[in-house]
Amino acid sequence: MLPHFGEYVVLKLDAVASLRSLNDPDVLKACKSLKSKTYVACAINLCSFPLPGAKYVSLTAALVSQGLPNGDLGRFILPDMSVPISPNTCHPLSRPPMKPSNPLPWPNCYHPTQATIKCRVNNDTNIGDPWPEPKYKMELATDRLRLDQYFRQDADRRDVLQLGQEVSSSGGIGAVGRASPDDESDECRRSNDTFPVWFEEDIESECCRSAHEGQSRISYPAGLGKNAGSSQLSTAFRRRFPISSFFRRLFAKVPRLSYSPAYSYSYSYDISTSSFDPVVTVDSIPVVIVSNDLESVKKVNDPWDFFHELDALKRIEAEYYERVKAKTR
Repeated sequence: MLPHFGEYVVLKLDAVASLRSLNDPDVLKACKSLKSKTYVACAINLCSFPLPGAKYVSLTAALVSQGLPNGDLGRFILPDMSVPISPNTCHPLSRPPMKPSNPLPWPNCYHPTQATIKCRVNNDTNIGDPWPEPKYKMELATDRLRLDQYFRQDADRRDVLQLGQEVSSSGGIGAVGRASPDDESDECRRSNDTFPVWFEEDIESECCRSAHEGQSRISYPAGLGKNAGSSQLSTAFRRRFPISSFFRRLFAKVPRLSYSPAYSYSYSYDISTSSFDPVVTVDSIPVVIVSNDLESVKKVNDPWDFFHELDALKRIEAEYYERVKAKTR
């Protein structure tokens, strides 16, 4: 099905269709072995038109979590990099909620702002065909714009957090006192939602603390909280992220299939450096199966698991190109 702008849908990765263009038996076999879960997302933008004869339509989707989402320290993502979905109004930064046309079938939902993906869906709609109005939809264009604004704000916060770690590791800007990795326990390094001691300030409100009892503390490095902005840090940030970096990030927002605009984006990642590099085309965007039957979903799966599935798909793609390069040596 082709979602409306702002429609909440159920989606599932179709690994076989995602890499079918490689036309390789080993890739097909590996894709068939991948296990995929179902996830809930909002189609916040259609990136191509459902033209007659087009097999797929590209769209951008914002995934949904039930409960304040887990953070990922390795990618500088914090649980408060999110926005609640009405009727849920609880958020550590008091962000106002998104307001769907009808309450979602599950309580306590959030959009993790950095869990945004570009994907392809089957084009099963012809121009002029009936297109029923969805039951669950982010109705206000202002809400979609606000979600995009939070995405950008939180992406900038991730940059600042990364800069703080780099500065601390190099001994510069003494305001950031991060514990070294050697000082962290194995359990801390393994956990997505457990943060080391350099996250000092607990910013959860009383309502969020009671709603998410047992949730790990949400906090910031000294000098790098939500209002980080000292002149010294600001100068260092501009040196670290010049205007060229901004444009590089802007045009890298939709890289090859396993990246999302945020979660999987890496400043240094490159899958290969030969003439057999994967070509960034529409065929490299992951394919998902979409449904509007939200009531059939009993449990909202962790949206970060979707990115783990994409990581597995990325490895299959990388191994294919390594085999292609090996044959030419």
